[in-house]
Amino acid sequence: MPTEVAEQIQTQTKAYAKEVEKKLKAINDDFGPKYWEMAELIAEVHEKNLWQILGYENVKAYVETLSIAKSGWYAKRRHWQEFAKIALDKDVITRARLKRMPAQNVNHLLRLDERRRFDQRWIEKALTMKESEFEEQVDHVLENQTEPEEGLGKSESRATLKIDCSVGQKTFILESFMEFAKKNEIATDDYAKILEDLCAEWRSGN
Repeated sequence: MPTEVAEQIQTQTKAYAKEVEKKLKAINDDFGPKYWEMAELIAEVHEKNLWQILGYENVKAYVETLSIAKSGWYAKRRHWQEFAKIALDKDVITRARLKRMPAQNVNHLLRLDERRRFDQRWIEKALTMKESEFEEQVDHVLENQTEPEEGLGKSESRATLKIDCSVGQKTFILESFMEFAKKNEIATDDYAKILEDLCAEWRSGN
């Protein structure tokens, strides 16, 4: 009798695992509000070892059968575990609002300290701002340790200058910085000062 009960439980558990797998496959290409539904299911696969129940050697082997990119899989798991689940448990966001939360802005929320990450003001910003605007606000906090309202855009505030370039261009720029710094007795790792002086020299016509 105990054997029959164990077999029945195993059958039911496997059926449940297959149901989760079915849902994952159904929403794999649907990246709207269902992003968070998929993230929750992915977290469940890990928490309950559903991949093992289905007979896979590891999670990697299981994910490969679903034709889901590993990077996307683990990004969703991280978003759920480090933001969504905690935010829901803390009652700082509803499921309806979570469904409107852009995943790219969650990446920036996760750069913040835990206090800010789950603060209603920052959650509201993440929900309503374009990624570029929200990234700028997060950068300001990380550079200045102050809220954006306390200095974003002021000349004395710290900011990050991001330049997209080729590897060859980067090498040439850094070598030029080094030469200019040595010639003008500037610290070779003070890129802001080097670039500022370079621009000043160009503007002066020298």
